Order: sequence, then structure tokens, then C-alpha cells
Amino acid sequence: MPHLAWLSCTRFSPKTFWPADIISLILKSGCIFDTAVNTWLLFKPARLADAAIRSIINFLLCEIGSASLMKLNYPEWSHNESNIVSNVALQLYKKRNSPSKLSPLVLLTDPLRMKDINNSIKKLPRGSALVYRHFGEMGYQKKAEGLRELTLKQNIQFLIGNDPDLALAVKADGVHFSRDPELVAPNIWRAKKPDWLISMAGIKTGSYKSDLAILDGLLISSVFQSSSLSAGTPIGIDGLKRKMKNLCCPVFAMGGINKKNAHELIGVGVSGIAGISFGL
Repeated sequence: MPHLAWLSCTRFSPKTFWPADIISLILKSGCIFDTAVNTWLLFKPARLADAAIRSIINFLLCEIGSASLMKLNYPEWSHNESNIVSNVALQLYKKRNSPSKLSPLVLLTDPLRMKDINNSIKKLPRGSALVYRHFGEMGYQKKAEGLRELTLKQNIQFLIGNDPDLALAVKADGVHFSRDPELVAPNIWRAKKPDWLISMAGIKTGSYKSDLAILDGLLISSVFQSSSLSAGTPIGIDGLKRKMKNLCCPVFAMGGINKKNAHELIGVGVSGIAGISFGL
């Protein structure tokens, strides 16, 4: 078990502040125990709470080992036998044409359509993947830190949407990038972080100008009718097959997938299912 430095600051008067010589120790400590009421603004309780979350994340990464989330196999993949989408994802995983480190079931967040991210995560099978897309919402770094902690506990891969700097800050497993036929950002970050999970949204029209083999997953949408504002006209199974032709990377079907139509993906050649609300 990794060693965490502990710091105890006991002040018997609520009007007193930490001694100046304690401040340098605070920054080096993994856990802080303080019994007094007042603190300097720089170290107010909210900052201490953030430090505590970061300590937990560091501990879980050491305890679990980030490499365990990067394996090609998912020995802990579990699913509710009554859940059709999870079962289909498992079948797609077993029949993958292209090797991929990305889970066969990928949940993407949407602040407009997903009111309770934590509750959605708890419904995911172990070994699934979560892509947190913050779209610049207030407090996104703190939320990302909390999601990193929760996903580690549930053995869920954690990617950040289009924000590599945030992924680095919260020690995420990788990044999901927006569509780009040149794959500029995916290429840059594959070189910088070769162990990262890197996925990208598939382009709607045209052709790719860079090697897709650097991707762990290309999310093609919208396969079925979707309520997402960016979904566009559904391409259907035949359209999905056409888009997949000659692609040299794992393809994940996305858009309008639910328990009624998920079975139509079996035998198509996709490596998994991605979505915001696929009936879990």
C-alpha cells in the first residue's frame, strides 16, 4: 500500500490561524486533519476538499494500477443479463475485427440530457468507459476529479472530451477528440502519451487525411434516429457499413442505440457501442 504523508494541525482557538512554518508542509501532505474553524483564504475548506480528492485519486491509481484499465481483455466485465445493450456490447467485444484497448460500452456525458452523471455511472457494468464532456460548464475540473475517483473505484475507463490538459490534471485514461479529417490533435497526443486511450468522433462527409490506426476507437454516428441536436439524419446499418469500409481502426456505433435496435449491430463488424442514453 502506498505511503501517504499526513499533516495534523490542531488549533484550540477558532480565531487563530495556522503558523507560517506549517504552510510549506501543507503543500507536501497527502492528507490534512485540521480541528480549527478559520483558515487563510488560500487554504480555505474548499481548497482542502480538493486536495483530499486528489489524494484519493493518487491512492486509487497506486492501489488499482492504471495499467489494469488499459488491458486488451476485460476479465471484470460484468453485465445485467436482463440488459440487452450490455449483452450486445459483450458480443461485439468477443467478435472484434480490430484490437482495441477501449471498452465495448462507452457512455458520453451531456450536461443538457444527463442530469445525474453519478447515477448513470453506477448503472454501467465494470470495465465500461466514460467520456466526460464538460463544454466549459462551471466547476468542470472539480467535477472531473470526482468522476475520476468514482470511475477508479468501479474499474471504469475515464476519458475527457476534447481537453488533454484536463485529462493530464485529473490523471484520466485518455481523451476523446472532436471530428477532424487531419487528426491533428490525436496525432500530437498519441506521440506525447502513447499509453493513453484516444478516440475521435467520425467525420460526417469526406475522407480522412491521416492514419486512423492511431485511434483506439472511431465513433460513427448517428446510426439510428437520435434526439441529440448534433445527430443529423440517421445513416442506418447500411450507411454504417459503407462508412466502415476500408477503415483501419476499431469503429464504435453511436446514435439512437437502445434495447430495441442494439441487436442489429451484431455481425456488422463494429467494436462496441457508444451513446449518451442507451437504456442502462
